[in-house]
Amino acid sequence: MRKLLLSLTAFLLFTGTLLAQKTITGTVTDDKGNPLPNVSVVVKGSATGTVTKSDGTYSLTLPANARQLEFSFLGYETQTVNLGTASRYSLTLAPAGSKEIDEVIVTGISRAKKSEFSGASTKIDEKQIRNQPVGSLDQLFQGRAPGVLGLTSSGAPGNASTIIIRGQGSIEGGSDPLYIVDGIPVEAAVFQNLNPNDFASIDILRDASSTALYGSRGSAGVIVVTTKRGTSGKMKLNYSGQMGIKSRPDYAFRPMTTAELLKAQEDYGIGGGAMPDPSILPGWYYSTQNPRYATLTATQKAQEAALLDSISRINTNWNDAIFKQGSFSNHQISLSGGTGKTRVYSSIALYNEEGTTLRSDMSRVTLRNNIDYADDKLTLSVSTNLGYTKRNFQQSADFNTSNPFASSALAVPYHVVYKPNGTYATGTGTKYVATNQLDQTFYDENYNDQLKAT
Repeated sequence: MRKLLLSLTAFLLFTGTLLAQKTITGTVTDDKGNPLPNVSVVVKGSATGTVTKSDGTYSLTLPANARQLEFSFLGYETQTVNLGTASRYSLTLAPAGSKEIDEVIVTGISRAKKSEFSGASTKIDEKQIRNQPVGSLDQLFQGRAPGVLGLTSSGAPGNASTIIIRGQGSIEGGSDPLYIVDGIPVEAAVFQNLNPNDFASIDILRDASSTALYGSRGSAGVIVVTTKRGTSGKMKLNYSGQMGIKSRPDYAFRPMTTAELLKAQEDYGIGGGAMPDPSILPGWYYSTQNPRYATLTATQKAQEAALLDSISRINTNWNDAIFKQGSFSNHQISLSGGTGKTRVYSSIALYNEEGTTLRSDMSRVTLRNNIDYADDKLTLSVSTNLGYTKRNFQQSADFNTSNPFASSALAVPYHVVYKPNGTYATGTGTKYVATNQLDQTFYDENYNDQLKAT
């Protein structure tokens, strides 16, 4: 009898355990009905869980105290389902809103919720990057992130900016931040061969936490760029294009006309004595108020009056002579999607920009392929980019006579652009500063061709 009671008790306990440990199944899809692989399915409040297969299905044996299931997947809103007597629980995950995505900080090494990240950081999302007419991505940092200073030394197409985070770090040392693209450190010049529309987000790490992650290389801050990846679902073909114009410089001051400058020279010279060189201040040298005028003969006075009249008839607008209206165009075709275990993002883009000065332009062709594969045992990501850039640019960006911005401001309006034979009216002296710069630009070629694969 005792053996019978023990056997019956063991049977009841085993049966109760079987009844308590119920197995459930289901399918997880996205908002368009496509199956989602690798979705985390966890019994809330426990370590029991599983992930969905490539077809979005899952199977999970529940513990006796299971009350709720939690479904979570990167880029989608987490959902909680109350358990009942059913044995199948299928649901659809909705894409995460921008608020939830913005709460994730990418450090280049890992991802962390913004609430759990103790460092100072700024995120520039895809909406702020999309369709910006710039030749290099680092030009987008100007005015978009606190504690980040973006300085562009020249308006030449594709010219790299100087990025300073938290001010100058040292007197002798460099101030360039560390750039990370999809986990790989790169130099700033690489951005010239990358398409900004391929970037999903930019995270800027501004304090000591970046030094802790990257050592001395991150002492001036870290800029982490994350490129776009394919999402599960049907393949989508997308085209985006831009065309526009670039205006030439609009200064806060207006240069004097010839009449205004000659009158100012005359007013400046009164009381200052006779000027020996007519090329410096002709408005005063040929003025009837100049003491030397009284020493001239009638013939000389008539000759100088004719010279002053011919000078006054010249009124060159050097902004029109040196600058022009620029233009830009950007065309991109992208393919994104994935089914089962593989997700793909591919794009090809063509960018052209004409600068506002002579011989300043840029052309760029980029090809990017991001492939992600994931199954129950393996996760693999491959990112490749091929870019070819051709640039023409001015010789000097310093404030000297080779700089078009400086020469246009220093030039005098009573000097002509061309000689009668059609060549530039070059010479020696301040009078010829603008024509010398134009002549130098015409004969001196400066170009840079780059082909980079990453």
